[in-house]
Formats: sequence, structure tokens, C-alpha cells
Amino acid sequence: MKGDNPPIRTCVVCGIKEPKSEMIRFVLENGVCIDENHTKHGRGAYVCKSVKCRETRINYKRLERSLLKFAKGRNRKTG
Repeated sequence: MKGDNPPIRTCVVCGIKEPKSEMIRFVLENGVCIDENHTKHGRGAYVCKSVKCRETRINYKRLERSLLKFAKGRNRKTG
């Protein structure tokens, strides 16, 4: 049955795979921001809830790079 398996997402920092509900979603909206309800439009990047992944400043650079890479590609196609 389709409803038995929750959507799985990959942490952009450590690469662990977790159910979407167990991850923190970030989107580009005037900079990188948290999408607490997983409802904002556009490409998102997911980070697991481990302290290591959430608190390391270097990891936010990786997150930002992940989202900006997508945004630059999208701008090239439309602009």
C-alpha cells in the first residue's frame, strides 16, 4: 500500500536517510530559513535533528551551497 511508507529525505550534512517528519527543512526565502511546517514552496534542503548537524557552522555553509546551487541553475533557465 502506498500510505505505509513515509517519504524519506537525506540530510545534506551527514547523508543519513530519515523520514521527512524527522528532518528539519530549509528553503531560500531572503536567505536560508527554516520551513517549520514543511509547507513553503520551492526547493528545500533537509538536515537531521542531530546536534552535530544542527550546530556546526560549517554545515550551514554546506546547506546554503546546496540551496544556492539550485537557485543559480533555475535563474539561468529563466533569465
